[in-house]
Amino acid sequence: MIVLPISEKAAEYCESVYKYLHRLGFECAIDRSNGQINKKVRNAQLAQWNYILVAGEEEMESGTVDVRTRDTERHGKMRVDELAKHLETLKPAPSPSFNNFYKNAWNPDNYKNAESSKTSAAP
Repeated sequence: MIVLPISEKAAEYCESVYKYLHRLGFECAIDRSNGQINKKVRNAQLAQWNYILVAGEEEMESGTVDVRTRDTERHGKMRVDELAKHLETLKPAPSPSFNNFYKNAWNPDNYKNAESSKTSAAP
């Protein structure tokens, strides 16, 4: 997804939205370019971003973003935390082959009783 500030006044807010979503593990970017919002939205659609999040002063006040998809559908304003929860529900469940591949991966639960190393060597 990409975050598009409507104006320079909303740039800092959009940066915070970007960081919030990125911290949660979503692949996202922010368009810091100058220009009309219509052009930014069109460029994001052409770049095939699945979700386009637009924010201005009004969205800053309410902690929301205007959610659009690349097929030009507008889904309306949504709080950023609610959007993140909604996007989590869209993630597919891990496939059996995914689970099978990682079944022998290192697991910290296997070492709960092991003494942790208090001294670590610097690389």
